[in-house]
Amino acid sequence: MSHSTAGLKATISLSEGPPRELAAATAPWTGGGRPPERPEKMIVTRTERFQTKFDVDKSGCWLWSGAKIPEGYGQFWNGTKVVRAHRWSYEHYREKIPSHLELDHLCRISSCVNPDHLEAVTHQENILRGDAPAAKQARRSHCIYGHPLSGTNVYNTRAGRRQCKVCIRRVQRESYWRMKA
Repeated sequence: MSHSTAGLKATISLSEGPPRELAAATAPWTGGGRPPERPEKMIVTRTERFQTKFDVDKSGCWLWSGAKIPEGYGQFWNGTKVVRAHRWSYEHYREKIPSHLELDHLCRISSCVNPDHLEAVTHQENILRGDAPAAKQARRSHCIYGHPLSGTNVYNTRAGRRQCKVCIRRVQRESYWRMKA
C-alpha cells in the first residue's frame, strides 16, 4: 500500500512491514550453533528505518511502535543521539522547529508521529490547548455560580488564579455574620 500525504517533503511508502531484505538482515538469530553470515552491511536510510516503526490507524495517526518514554512519546535514534520521534518526523517532513516553540499534537495522541497532526506553538498555547487543570480553568468564562469571569468581576490572585468578586464578597459576608453570631 502506498500512502502520500500532501504538504510533506517526501512520499511515505507504507507496507505490511519492513522490506524483506531489511527484516532478514535485522532479525535476531534463534537457531542453534553459529548464526548465518549476514550480508554485507545494508545501507538503510533513517527515513526507511523510521517508516518501519509506526502503524497508521483509521484516523490517520501514525502510531509509534518503537521505543517510548513513560508519557507515551516515541524515541528515535537519528544517527547521533536519541530524539523524540514526533520532533524528528516534523523536522524531517516539514521544517526545523524554532527554538522558542514546541510541538502540539492536534490529535491529542502522544505516540502519533504524523507531521500533519503536529503544530509548532508556544509553550503557553500548548498548555492552554491541553486538558490539564490550568487549561480548563483558563477556558472558563463563568464561575460555578454563573457569574462572568471577566471585566471588573475578576480578581487575579498572586498565584495567578482568577476568582469571582461576587463570590468572594458573598463568602466574606457569610464569614462576618458567622463571627457576629
